[in-house]
Amino acid sequence: MKKIFTSNIIIIKDNKYLLQLRNGSKAKIKENNKWGLFGGHCKPSEKSKECVCRELKEETNLEIQKPKFEFYIFVKKYHAKVSIFSKKIKKMENFKLNEGANYGFFSKQDILNINKSNKKKLEVSNITRKIFKTFFLKKNPNR
Repeated sequence: MKKIFTSNIIIIKDNKYLLQLRNGSKAKIKENNKWGLFGGHCKPSEKSKECVCRELKEETNLEIQKPKFEFYIFVKKYHAKVSIFSKKIKKMENFKLNEGANYGFFSKQDILNINKSNKKKLEVSNITRKIFKTFFLKKNPNR
């Protein structure tokens, strides 16, 4: 099986995290109808940072500079090496959702489904939850 290279980005605004409600009939949409990160497959000669900037522009019309590399994960099920980046933003200038059914900003508690309220739990993809657990642990290793 051929190894796949992808890049995803954690967009942070006002201490909340931007997620996309993934949808589509294409076979390439993994974990359909669940919330996930923006990003996608890298082109053969493309560096992961270039890929994540291009994918974010295609999916949201947002143009970012200098996303911060966080870590890699390997998703065995899809034979994919995923580069994870983050970027804090202040504004959503020119934002337009071009892919996915919806978008929203969510708290750490919402994403990890540790909300104590009776609110309906957010249906976050397994891969996205794994990425956020690693991201939050990296940011605060004593928790």
